[in-house]
Amino acid sequence: MLEPILGLEGITLSGGMQHKNSRKCFNPLFNSIKLKEMLERMNDITEERIDKWLPTESKKRISMHKELSVLVLEILLKTLFDTDYRASDLEMEKVIDNFESATKIIFDRLFYMSNEMVWLDSWPICQKSTLNKYKKDLLAFANKIIYDRQTKQTDADDLLNLLLSSKNGFTEKQIREHILSFLIAGHDTVATLLSWTMFILMTKPTVYEACRNEVDTVLIGEKPAYDQLNKLKILNAVIQETLRMYPPIPIISRECIQEHFIGPNNRKQIHIPRGATVTCDIRTVHYSSKYWPNPEEFDYTRWMKDENGNPPKLAHPCCFLPFGAGNRNCIGQTYAIQEAIMILAIMIRRLNFEIVPGQEIARDNKMTAKPQYDILVDISKRSN
Repeated sequence: MLEPILGLEGITLSGGMQHKNSRKCFNPLFNSIKLKEMLERMNDITEERIDKWLPTESKKRISMHKELSVLVLEILLKTLFDTDYRASDLEMEKVIDNFESATKIIFDRLFYMSNEMVWLDSWPICQKSTLNKYKKDLLAFANKIIYDRQTKQTDADDLLNLLLSSKNGFTEKQIREHILSFLIAGHDTVATLLSWTMFILMTKPTVYEACRNEVDTVLIGEKPAYDQLNKLKILNAVIQETLRMYPPIPIISRECIQEHFIGPNNRKQIHIPRGATVTCDIRTVHYSSKYWPNPEEFDYTRWMKDENGNPPKLAHPCCFLPFGAGNRNCIGQTYAIQEAIMILAIMIRRLNFEIVPGQEIARDNKMTAKPQYDILVDISKRSN
């Protein structure tokens, strides 16, 4: 579905040995030592971004999802790509807008089946030329990142260095598509998770109070250190429950690699041939009473560890799928969770925030389940 934007050779859509070899190459970037280094940079970037938000007046109104999207994209640029290329807010907003506009066209094309019926491409309603323009702009942004590194010849131990190293043998096309995969998939999903977690905090006062008390107790007014993130148990549980109720990627598809027959033997079984595309509605699984007691209720305590420090046991290994499962699960899921905890902890420590009343809040039903109309929020500085 995302092939028109991301191509088929990046980490998101590549298959077979190409995908396996890419993951093997990238996995060391997400070990605990590297995460600790990256989280220190995330911390500084988040503090600087909040300094930009903080008003001189008593209160300021912001579009929460838009601001969080820019923050997460900036963090990706400075951690995974360690780039000195300073993209302006306007430039980052353009990247985000290009991706969102492109995904809208892709979904419209799916409605008219022009992704499958190539002869429909010539129809104006399918907007092929517009889609190509968005892709061209996104590729140009990736090229700027590459050019910046090649010009300055920085030998940073990051994703970009792995991609450009001749020993790894990535083609120019693969390098660009890997960059786009990490930038696009990485910023959109984490920003969506953060936006819905903020929505929960602003609409459930007892949850907000529990998180704020925990942050104040653990951080004692200081920046969060890497070793403190695991001590924010309530905030971590709130994030997990938000992922259950608001999974950023609501649907995933996989190719069936072996013929299957599903259903009891005494009834007509469903035949799934090898090579068929199997689609899983994650939201349906996450809201199934078969796996979750009171699934419509936001209950972060279902994720709290017991007195011995053991995490809760899931009803089924695949009943919680915000990052997919198996060997194609999200390579950056630990990075994403730690990033979300850190950003939210800093926001809770430094800001008061109130949702603007009277606005319509709805989930988008395209690539990610982001807020359809953004979320307007009034922020002010917390008095310590």
